[in-house]
Parts: sequence; structure tokens; C-alpha cells
Amino acid sequence: MTKNIIIKLLSTEKTVNHEKQGKYTFLVKNSANKIAVKKAIKEIYGSKVKEVNIIPVHPKEVNRRSGKGLKGKKAKKAIISLFPNESLNKDTEIK
Repeated sequence: MTKNIIIKLLSTEKTVNHEKQGKYTFLVKNSANKIAVKKAIKEIYGSKVKEVNIIPVHPKEVNRRSGKGLKGKKAKKAIISLFPNESLNKDTEIK
């Protein structure tokens, strides 16, 4: 059940810079909370998590011919901080 919470590992220029500090960013389901994300990381990667921060991602408002609309969908990002001696194997497949 907890493995289904994490959707994917986000890889952008900003998140790659945070990985040097031991912070990894994941896209998670809307129903996810800090405890569930921490358990899922432990299950999938086998790493001890120091801290979890969750940020809501809102859809972007766009103008269309028929009026205003939304682009994208509501989601959450989780920023995981690991202990100094821990790391994640990014090749691990999330199912």
C-alpha cells in the first residue's frame, strides 16, 4: 500500500542541485502524508529518512477562447532529507 504513494522521482536542474545536499524530490499522490512517504521511501530504497516536507502543486491557470481554464492537475511534491551517511539508488524502479 505505501509503495503506491510515490509516483516518480522528479529530476530538474534545481532538484539535481539539492541531491548533493542529500535532498530528493518526489511527485506523490494527493492522499499522501509525511508518515506514509517516509515509510514508502524506507520500503522502496531501504534508506533512513531524516525529514519530509510536502508541498502542494496547483494547476496553472491559462486563458483560452472559451474563457479561463486550468492546465495540469492538482498534485503534491515531497522533498526528502536523508541522514548524512545515506543515499538513494536512483535506478530503483518505483511500482
